[in-house]
Amino acid sequence: MLLQFLEDLSDRELERFICENNAARWFCGFDLTAKTPDHSVFGRVRSRIGTSKLSKIFSLLRDQLKAQGYMSEVFTFVDATHLISKVGLWKERDKAIELKLESLSNKTLEKVAFDKGYCDKNANKAALAKGVHLCAIKKNNMKGKNRDLDRYYTTIRAPFEHVFSKQNKRVRYRGIAKNQFSAFMQAITFNFKRLVVLNGSSPPLTT
Repeated sequence: MLLQFLEDLSDRELERFICENNAARWFCGFDLTAKTPDHSVFGRVRSRIGTSKLSKIFSLLRDQLKAQGYMSEVFTFVDATHLISKVGLWKERDKAIELKLESLSNKTLEKVAFDKGYCDKNANKAALAKGVHLCAIKKNNMKGKNRDLDRYYTTIRAPFEHVFSKQNKRVRYRGIAKNQFSAFMQAITFNFKRLVVLNGSSPPLTT
């Protein structure tokens, strides 16, 4: 799995990579004549590990990096991209027809939308309960738009959004659980890649 995300490979590409690349064989513990896994094995491995176990592995590696001085946490910055499914759009279109609205546009969307992300009252309550401060910037057609506050939020968010903007916007799998697994693996491989930059030889990490 680590090789797959380090090299950005699909399951079928990973099957061939391990079979044909001697360094990959050595990394995974296969000798030159050993039979390597079929691509269907990787999906079963991901299912057996699961997001919950992988999150514990991620936390373990993160704690070791912090203990050895390679990482520190001043605060946590969370960025979210709102993805709208086709199913959601059809529901909103049907709602617009029911309300006899002429069209589904930015002006009418707020009347029929099922999810307003981080700009509604429920999101604010949930954030307060978890000790999170929202810095959501409202769109021009949203109620309560405060341009001065949004400019202030923009200056705070800009350095961090630059990092998030470099990430691939396309998900690898279908379903929340599978893509949570993918996000943890991307974070793990990112930390390993940073070790190469911070130190020529990686510190001893155990699982």
